[in-house]
Order: sequence, then structure tokens, then C-alpha cells
Amino acid sequence: MKKTNTIRKKVFAGALAAVCAVSALSTVSFISASAASDRTSFNMTSKASGEAVIVEETQTSTFTLPMKGIDWNYYADSLNVKVTCNIDFRYNICNFKLTAVKPGTANILLKTKDTYGQWTVTPIRVRVGSNMRMNIVQTGSAYVVN
Repeated sequence: MKKTNTIRKKVFAGALAAVCAVSALSTVSFISASAASDRTSFNMTSKASGEAVIVEETQTSTFTLPMKGIDWNYYADSLNVKVTCNIDFRYNICNFKLTAVKPGTANILLKTKDTYGQWTVTPIRVRVGSNMRMNIVQTGSAYVVN
């Protein structure tokens, strides 16, 4: 009996890990698809590991970054950039709006919640220049948290 429960736990843990991996990959692929569809908004570069990252030099002091999700949150380590979000519930898209407030750098974790209740975190760094234009770079892979 005990061996059956252990096997069930391992199978469940493996399935849960697969769901988390698929969710994280779908967020990254959504960002990549958004970037590929609008070359004026995003430029893509490739790191040595082959992951795609967001690279954007804005022409104004605001920028909208769409990400898949039904809820949102964020963390920022400075007040150089204001982060707001409008959710399009029809398509389950969180449209993050980044607005330059003052020159400097902000490390931001953009968080979106999917329909299964899992949060995906996408780390970005925003550098605001003296002209209030922003340079936005994804600093790591998106990951899933509970």
C-alpha cells in the first residue's frame, strides 16, 4: 500500500512539474510571438543559451508590454518607472504600461496569473535616460511560482 502511494505522489509531482514548465514556456513564447508580430515595438536578441529576450529602446516616455494573463502584480526596486496594467479579459491579456518617471534604473518583476491560478514572473530591467526614453531588457527566463 505504501509503495502505491509513493508511486502516485511521484506521478503527480511529475505531472505538476510538466504543467509548470509548459506554462512558463507558453508565456515566453507569447512574448516572442508578440515581438515577432510588431517589429516596431520589440527587437529580439538571443543569449548564448538560445533564449529570446525583450530589447526595446522607446521613442517616448511610455511603453506597453502585453503578456498573457487574467490578473497581474509587480515588484520594482526603484521608483524610476511607474507600472500600471489594463487587462483585456476577452483575450486574457495583461497590457503592462511602463512610464518613465525619472532617470535611473529599475529592476522589475512583472507577474501574471493564468486561468489555472499559477503566477508567471518575468524579470526585466528598465533604464531611463536623461531624455526620459527607456531601454527595456528581459534579464532572465520567465518562471512559474505558486
